[in-house]
Amino acid sequence: MPGLILLRRRRCSRCWRLIDKSRCVFDFAHISLIFRQDVGYTHTILAWLAIATVVFGVIGAVAYRDMRQIAIYNIVAAIGVMAFGISLMTEESMEGTIFYLLQDMVMKTALFFIVGAIAYVAGTNQLGRFSGLLGSYPLLGWTVFLSALALGGIPPFSGFIGKALIIRAAFDKDSFCSRWLCYYPCSCFIR
Repeated sequence: MPGLILLRRRRCSRCWRLIDKSRCVFDFAHISLIFRQDVGYTHTILAWLAIATVVFGVIGAVAYRDMRQIAIYNIVAAIGVMAFGISLMTEESMEGTIFYLLQDMVMKTALFFIVGAIAYVAGTNQLGRFSGLLGSYPLLGWTVFLSALALGGIPPFSGFIGKALIIRAAFDKDSFCSRWLCYYPCSCFIR
């Protein structure tokens, strides 16, 4: 059995892994629907695990200089954002989670194609070993820039809508976990 799993992983494409990620998020949603009796306890645990997943994904992305590894840890952080939306269990957070999941699948597919194109053009995946991408290949450079803005959730792009719905639901929920995630970091910047 483990040999079959290993063989399947070798043959999987990156797009299949993204579909696998969406299946994982919907499994989170189904499991959270099972635990509807004591939502305060189970969903608080899920929220803290989601926050830890986001932090782990961001730290992992910052730790590497290989573009493929950064893209993979970006997937881990995105799963944490979606799990946090599921843990809030409001209509608005579920809408935001589904919208974020759909746009994230499209943008992560584009991201992996862009990483492959950069590796092909530059001859390496290491960030410090190539420069001048915008001057040499302006279309590829602008595509990288615009996809990074969309994945970051900058307002005019598609990533903003899902994240904004999830964060607004967290403000409306007013639990300790959502206060810790939303109010306290904002209070550092607003005096």
